[in-house]
Amino acid sequence: MSDHCAVFYLPPADRQMKKLAKQDPKRFAIVDGRIQQVEEDGWILSTRSELVKVLRNDLCIGEIRDLGSGGYRLFFFWQDLPEVKELYVTHVLPKRDVDAKARLNEVIAAVAKVRERFLAEG
Repeated sequence: MSDHCAVFYLPPADRQMKKLAKQDPKRFAIVDGRIQQVEEDGWILSTRSELVKVLRNDLCIGEIRDLGSGGYRLFFFWQDLPEVKELYVTHVLPKRDVDAKARLNEVIAAVAKVRERFLAEG
């Protein structure tokens, strides 16, 4: 397992990021900076600093956190490769939309379904 991270956006998350870039360029710059920081710092430092939070270790699901007022949560699944840990962002949601535990569980279930489909397609 490698400490290096590469972040990729699946089509729904890519659309959400483009929408964010148009609606709120300042927040987009912050979120994009968080992504770059994860790639630069690597997995271990990112999880220790709580920039990356593992939500379900058994399903390889986590989130990149943009904390603060008006922040976003980027939900992803990961795949361990010998050289790099690949993070695939599936959902980019405003923090206020994922406050309740039931809503968080819905998002985790959705990410798990996307992960299954992604892995099945190879």
